[in-house]
Amino acid sequence: MEKIVKYNGRKDSFLGSTPPVDLVQGEMYTVIGSVDRRWQTDYTLRGIKGQFNSAWFTEVQCLVAFSQKPPVVGKRCECAKLKERSLELVKWSTSPVQAVMKVGDAYITKTKNSIYIIKQLSN
Repeated sequence: MEKIVKYNGRKDSFLGSTPPVDLVQGEMYTVIGSVDRRWQTDYTLRGIKGQFNSAWFTEVQCLVAFSQKPPVVGKRCECAKLKERSLELVKWSTSPVQAVMKVGDAYITKTKNSIYIIKQLSN
């Protein structure tokens, strides 16, 4: 799975990076490559030219969840998500949904800090 990161607004770079003029603070980006430069790791992002210091980004969680109802933009989604590093389900309420895309019988759901793949359960 590709790594999704959120730009945190930083601009410092020990070894030089592409200036972040095309990056938007709080926006999510897909990492398509990384270069370990020993003291700094640089990311290459889908759709943005250049290489950017990885310290400028926070990794976005991608979670799997199940819900009785489809997610709705602007509302929290009541669901059961898979607990990290186990197959246990935990009751969960997302932060307000920012975007939803239906893919087959699931919904790719974006919230402030996470991306969920939500499968709607049949009644």
